Amino acid sequence: MASSTATSSRALGLSDLADEDDTVEWEREAAPSQSAAVLLAEHAAIEAAVCLPFQREHRKQRLLLPAAVSAEPTIRSVIAGADYVLGFFTLASVLGRLHDRVGSNQGAADGHWRADTRSDRPDCPATLTALISDWFALPSPRHDEAANTTSVDNPVYLRHLAAHRAALDPFVTRYLAAADSLPGERTFEERHLAGFAALRTTDLSALAVTEIRPVGERLLRLVRSLPQDPTQLTAWYEHHLDQA
Repeated sequence: MASSTATSSRALGLSDLADEDDTVEWEREAAPSQSAAVLLAEHAAIEAAVCLPFQREHRKQRLLLPAAVSAEPTIRSVIAGADYVLGFFTLASVLGRLHDRVGSNQGAADGHWRADTRSDRPDCPATLTALISDWFALPSPRHDEAANTTSVDNPVYLRHLAAHRAALDPFVTRYLAAADSLPGERTFEERHLAGFAALRTTDLSALAVTEIRPVGERLLRLVRSLPQDPTQLTAWYEHHLDQA
């Protein structure tokens, strides 16, 4: 008897992926026999078992099968379990371009992502954190998740990052948490000033202790020299890049 098997995103409880352009639906043509159908199903199950823990959504880079998360994650523990950590030097590479491209955006308490009524996208980045996450393909929270309205240093947001095996280094965390702490619509200049002030008033050596990877003096010099004036961000980064 010919047989076939098909597994869709809805059958896996991932109905929110239905609108993804590149969502894969496993489907097998009719098999020549029942035993062949069983072999095909077993092979598909083996592939799924191996691949699913590492598969991510295209749009928000979330793991299809989130990882187990500690009830009380710390920046150190999240970094330790991450596949990718956004470091301050990498963040510095785009801050100047954000100044030129980003107008006003809202604070973390207002939601990192909001509905976009001007396009066919279901939502769009609304905070500096969301813009950075979108730029560097970091996993982003959904509207109905508590992490969508918390700052990046909040345990709720840390659990979100840990569940999707991503992390922000302590300096990025401090900058973005402060920048997005301002409520309501603010300009990039205002949010940058808040992030700048948070790093300028922080004991960077103590902050470096929360990083499990080595923190070199070059990175600390970069953080210490962050300019207050956003128009200087590009030249500042290029100056430190030339010193590499």
